[in-house]
Amino acid sequence: MVFVEKKAENGKSSLKGEKAKWQEKTVDVYMKSPRRKRDNMKDHMVKTIGFELERYPELDDMSPYGTSDHIDPIEEKILPKLQKIEKETGRKFLIDFEIVEKKNQPPKNGWRWSKWGPYIGEKKRQAEYLYDEPEFDTVLLYHIYEIIPDSQN
Repeated sequence: MVFVEKKAENGKSSLKGEKAKWQEKTVDVYMKSPRRKRDNMKDHMVKTIGFELERYPELDDMSPYGTSDHIDPIEEKILPKLQKIEKETGRKFLIDFEIVEKKNQPPKNGWRWSKWGPYIGEKKRQAEYLYDEPEFDTVLLYHIYEIIPDSQN
């Protein structure tokens, strides 16, 4: 399994303290603009990491993308399912992470939950927009890609 962390424009890690848990498993990828279109993700990954990816792999009862309040629910709920699929089928996956910070949100029309898949975190969501959430300072987005066999350069 490969883990990818998107970095902010200044090149600093966006996972901060959470990154320590993933240090040995994470491939750091500097991405000039975290807001670039997701359609360019596959091309970027092929150039950066050296293999092609399936953007929306079939994952049985699990969505290939979603949100959390921190990394632990992903480690507890998503990783065991992916590891089981890998063991049973030989398929390989990449997990892409991005942090959205409340402090960077405008009062109107900012980041909202409904566009980013299921929420698997522990905190209770109370508003549609991150700006209006009383308990959240950040949201962790994840996207699971399947590594296409024999596509490594």
